[in-house]
Amino acid sequence: GEMAKFDPETKEFQIFSGAPAPRKRGGYPHTLRVAADGKKVWWTDAALGVASIDTESFEVKFYKLPSADQVQGGGARGEARGVTPYGIDLAPDGKVWYTKLNGQRVGRIDPTKADGDPEQIKEWEPPVHGPRRLHVAADGLVWVPGWASGDIASYDEAKDEWKVYDLPHGVNSLPYALNIHPQTGDIWICGTGSDSM
Repeated sequence: GEMAKFDPETKEFQIFSGAPAPRKRGGYPHTLRVAADGKKVWWTDAALGVASIDTESFEVKFYKLPSADQVQGGGARGEARGVTPYGIDLAPDGKVWYTKLNGQRVGRIDPTKADGDPEQIKEWEPPVHGPRRLHVAADGLVWVPGWASGDIASYDEAKDEWKVYDLPHGVNSLPYALNIHPQTGDIWICGTGSDSM
C-alpha cells in the first residue's frame, strides 16, 4: 500500500504512504503515470480510487470516485465493491483518465476543477467490456481496450463520441493494454489471449 521513489544515481529509495493522512497506507496501488512537468505522480489504487503525490512536498491527494451503479459481487479486495480502478493515463491537456475494470467505467479527473465541482470527476460506461489499460493520444482521443469483448474503442470527450474497432481474433484477443506511437499515431495492442501484437 505504499509508493516508492528510487534514485538510480544514489541507489536509494524513499518510501511514502499510498494514502492521504490519517490513513497509514493505501489499499492496492496498481498503475502509475508521471505528469509531463514532473510535479505529480498519479496512480490507481484498485481498492480505494485514484491518488496523486506531489514530487516536492510529497503530499498525497486522494480522489473519491463515483460509486453509483457499480458492479457488486465477490472477488478480491476492491473488486468485491465493483470499483477496481485499474488503468490510468495523463492527457496532453492535463486531465487524468482511468478505467474501472469491474465497475465497467471510463472516468476522467480534471485537476483544475475544485473539489466538489461536478465537472471535476466524470465517468462513462464504454461500449467495450472489461476496460483495462487505456491510453490518451496526442490529439486527446482516449483509447480503451475491451479485454472481455475483444475490441478497442476511442472516445472523443469534446464530441461525446465512441468508436469501436473489432480485433482480428475477436473475444479470443483479450486485449490487456495498448499504447500509441508518438509520431504516427498508430495504436499498438497486445492480445494476451491470442498471443499477438
